Amino acid sequence: MHIGKKTIWRTRKKLTISVFCTAILLACTAFARADAGGVEKADLAGYLDRVEIQASFANTRESLLPQTVVYQTVEDFFYEPLPEGKTKKKALVIGYDGYRADGLQTILSTGGAVEQTSQAGGLYLTYAGGIRGADEQRTETAPGWASILTGKWQDETGVTDNGQVKNAEAKTFLTDLAQKGHEVSFIFSWQGHQGTYGGDIAQAQREELPVRYLFTQDDAQSQAAALRSVSKDAGEGQMEPQDADLTFLIYEHTDHAGHSTGYGNQNPAYAQACREVDTWAAGLLEAIAQRDSYDEEDWLILITTDHGGVDSGHGGQSDEERITWLASNRPLTLDKAAIACCQ
Repeated sequence: MHIGKKTIWRTRKKLTISVFCTAILLACTAFARADAGGVEKADLAGYLDRVEIQASFANTRESLLPQTVVYQTVEDFFYEPLPEGKTKKKALVIGYDGYRADGLQTILSTGGAVEQTSQAGGLYLTYAGGIRGADEQRTETAPGWASILTGKWQDETGVTDNGQVKNAEAKTFLTDLAQKGHEVSFIFSWQGHQGTYGGDIAQAQREELPVRYLFTQDDAQSQAAALRSVSKDAGEGQMEPQDADLTFLIYEHTDHAGHSTGYGNQNPAYAQACREVDTWAAGLLEAIAQRDSYDEEDWLILITTDHGGVDSGHGGQSDEERITWLASNRPLTLDKAAIACCQ
């Protein structure tokens, strides 16, 4: 399916009546765009139509899930009893930074990580940017991942933009699980996370919690670290495996491609980045499946993104920036989490 250039509409309603026909009333919703100093006005129905057509989502635009659902999904998983025949709970949460929802079109027939994961459980439409007209927040990296990690919006996390330090009261699932004795790893190459979670890092050191905050130089180093984190046996020439109970990894490749060359499937460089990160993540799933103890383990796999993008930026409330997605190897309970944001 070819995705054409996005149509920019002015916010207005115009009704034209003629003696020969009745014209169509077009209601267009305008959303502010706070990046690059411009104003973006998105066609809500048009973009969501394209997104919904390209993939089999388990929910619809009327039941969009907040990105905060990731936190509760992780917490519920570790609190639930083990299934019969399983002896250990394990989880892998993968972030594709700045991965627009329509970017899924490039990977859903490739056998990559998102396709494998969603076929086992489900693929869900989610949203970043808070609740429209209430607790809105910028569709930026730090606020987005803070909401995913804590299950809260900016009014509770305190992360209103990049460069903000998270409130200590807004506990992440990383800290919560570590305080309960689970081995946890957070792997990232964006330096801003060191500032946002500086308080958590200090707390982990002070309380000697079993959580690793590993800042790497790039996605290649992040991938190597994640492979060690989900592997039980070290391969030839590899560092000692860590075998974490939960690994949280963020790839930056897609967001870098969006900022440098433009977000959206119409950009070959961005589409290629979408395919590449999904291939890298598939390597992690393969490593998990090859674990000697895999059959005795109960695994949760989640793949999601923090925000979308428009042109070469993000931060505003347009649907290209706001509409996100979540792949899970387990079906989600929609009636518990569904919150429509676009009514």
